[in-house]
Amino acid sequence: MQGSHHKAWRKIAKKLRRKRIRQKLAKERDDKIEAENAKLKLDPAYQQWLTDQETLEKFREEVEQREHDEQEELWMRRELLAQKKFRQEKKRQEAAEKAKEEERQRIQKEFEEQQKIVQQRIAEKKRLAEEKQRRHELLQQRIKEYINEGGELPQELYESADTNPGKELCPFFMKTASCRFGDRCTRNHSRPCVSRILLLPYFFTHIRLEQPAHSEYGSDLSLEFSEAELYQAYDDFFEDVTTELSKYGSIVNFRVCRNSEPHLRGNVFVEFEDDRSSLRAYQVLQGRYYAGKRINVEFCKLVSWKAAICGLSLSRTCPKGANCNYLHIFRNPGNKYNTRDPLTERSSRRNNVEGSTPSTHIRSWNDDISSSRRDWRWSESPEHPAGISETHRPQSRRRSRSRSHERRRKSNQNEYRRRSQSRENIQCRRSRSKNSSRDSHDKSRHRRRSRSKSSSSKLSEVKDRNEMQSNENYKKSQRSRSKSKEKRKRKRRKRSKSKSRHK
Repeated sequence: MQGSHHKAWRKIAKKLRRKRIRQKLAKERDDKIEAENAKLKLDPAYQQWLTDQETLEKFREEVEQREHDEQEELWMRRELLAQKKFRQEKKRQEAAEKAKEEERQRIQKEFEEQQKIVQQRIAEKKRLAEEKQRRHELLQQRIKEYINEGGELPQELYESADTNPGKELCPFFMKTASCRFGDRCTRNHSRPCVSRILLLPYFFTHIRLEQPAHSEYGSDLSLEFSEAELYQAYDDFFEDVTTELSKYGSIVNFRVCRNSEPHLRGNVFVEFEDDRSSLRAYQVLQGRYYAGKRINVEFCKLVSWKAAICGLSLSRTCPKGANCNYLHIFRNPGNKYNTRDPLTERSSRRNNVEGSTPSTHIRSWNDDISSSRRDWRWSESPEHPAGISETHRPQSRRRSRSRSHERRRKSNQNEYRRRSQSRENIQCRRSRSKNSSRDSHDKSRHRRRSRSKSSSSKLSEVKDRNEMQSNENYKKSQRSRSKSKEKRKRKRRKRSKSKSRHK
């Protein structure tokens, strides 16, 4: 314990000793500085230096004061300019805000005026819609009265709807009530508001009609779906639809397209005896469903059935087949609802007198030409002849024309027999050899076209030549096949011999 107290005392003593030494040195230093200062005050050079320093200090202060005054003046000038700019900017902002406020008020006023105009237009549209609805209800009431009680047809229904008013009428739409361009056609499509003929587009459907365009070497669809199955489906459809349609009025014509073109495929034309029956059927059928599809009904107006139906389709000689843009129609069961139009009644009566086919019969693709006579009044062109009537033709030419018709009929019968035989032969050859050359096919196609255009007397000779040529081509193909088989056998023998030698 005593040792520790002694160490602490020694430490404090050393600390105090060092403090006394420092104080003594500081006092000596201060005394020395005071003595030097006293000597310098007595020195005249030092006195002169002090006066020089004071003058320099005064001069420095004057310079600093002058610079401060200059900077102060410059700052005041800048401040005045800034305040002036600030006042100008403030005035400009006030003017801009005032103009903006005026513009806002003007826009608000215009918007309010536009809103008033819009409200007026909405009210006007509403009033027009109500007026239109009222007129529509009145028209519907008048139509119902016309259908149920009779009387005159409302004048509003005598109008027609045009797709391109003022333009030329589309000839195909006038004849067939359909156009492959649809509403995109550049010509005018005129649809009547009421007509005796109703059009039900795409109503009859069958997979045979939905086949694509025929390829170069034909289609195998007929192997799966025959013509008999197509007509069986059509007969069922005919009985089902005509039973329903006959409830609304007397049916004059019921014709269904069998074309493969999209704008004609499955179109159903129903011609009633009067407008009242067609209106009744339209009101009942529109929007109904049949076989899971919604029915769309349109009124249409045809120039004549003769102009609409392809005349070559009746004799099955149309070069375009199902892809024709004129109507190719089904044969109705029992030839029901198949009446000619008044434009052909005169010619049909004359044909009946001469012993030709009755006027109520229209040929189909399934008709046998050899069993019934062809109606020669249906020319190859589906156009209706204008400008020449039967009554203005000389009486002396009628007898010669009937004789020429008889000769043409006989030649057509013979030609049909030859064609049916050659068609069977060609089908057999195609089944045997599918790898026939394309050039021979083009030639045969060219020959078929030339046969259709040439006269009946030359057709038989051309057909014989074609058969001989096809036989020669078939023999050549068989020879080439046999030669190719022999070559393959030789190559196989050589390979087998070479392998055996290597072994």
